[in-house]
Amino acid sequence: MIEFATLEANGFKGFYARSEREAHKCLILVVGEEGNGYIERCAAKYFNSRGINVLLLGMHQKSSEVPGLRRFDLGVIEAAIEWLRERGEEKVGILGASMGAQVALAAAERMPQLSLVIGFAPIDYVTEGYYQGNKRGMKEWPAGCSALSYEGEELFYQPYYLKEEEFWKLYYENTMRQRELTSGAIFEHSEKHTRVPEKCFIKTEAIAGKLLLFAAEDDSMWNSALYCKRIAKRRRAQDKEDLTEIHVYPYGTHLLYPQGLIVQMLSVFSGIVDKPYRSGRKNSRRCKEARMDVEEKLWKAIRAW
Repeated sequence: MIEFATLEANGFKGFYARSEREAHKCLILVVGEEGNGYIERCAAKYFNSRGINVLLLGMHQKSSEVPGLRRFDLGVIEAAIEWLRERGEEKVGILGASMGAQVALAAAERMPQLSLVIGFAPIDYVTEGYYQGNKRGMKEWPAGCSALSYEGEELFYQPYYLKEEEFWKLYYENTMRQRELTSGAIFEHSEKHTRVPEKCFIKTEAIAGKLLLFAAEDDSMWNSALYCKRIAKRRRAQDKEDLTEIHVYPYGTHLLYPQGLIVQMLSVFSGIVDKPYRSGRKNSRRCKEARMDVEEKLWKAIRAW
């Protein structure tokens, strides 16, 4: 069963997909921009087939919004949690991938109702927002504002410290030279320019629910392995190791997702998931082994939830 919620009527825009099984557990998925794209629909089928309800929540909540991520209002997740409770969901968790993991972590910091928090290739601080589209030949450029907001205020963020043209040039030239998708140089430049101040970090130690994170050392988009290790340190300092599972793999690339989800999306062509990344092409077997391990650990945590 699919139910659609609108920003105007419900405080958020999302697609609610219930499993045929009576689970009363729901994961809010922040894995795409619109919430109803091919990847999101495949993710809904993947979780529904295993007895988990899902709410697909796009990072673009306004239909007029230019692609990218800017001032995403975490309040829409609060509204979504309340909406799900009204529909009988006894447990609500959140899963974010890539930039969506930043959204998930920042929301969970503020919302103890989220009893399971899952992130793939997360960032542990709030980044500058960005636009996507076509501007003077650029496909992506910095926005000069925070990626996230809450209760009408932008969250403190770490700037990229790059002008629009510099940002796109750094991304494009590195991608062409390395023959892979990579924005790692942008994040390296930002953190070398100015060390990330404490006020910009997501207070992951404040997350009340179970925290489950996955990252790969060969992630060329940003250093998600390092960010996971920093999160582990923050959680350890607050004696929350029992509520923390962080898995960092040597291989897996930025697309370190459960193998079953990859197969759901790509079927017999699932091997192409490694192609956009140099390490993936070189270490395809190791990447697949990592994804299979992710699958096992993910569902072990969900069954225990």
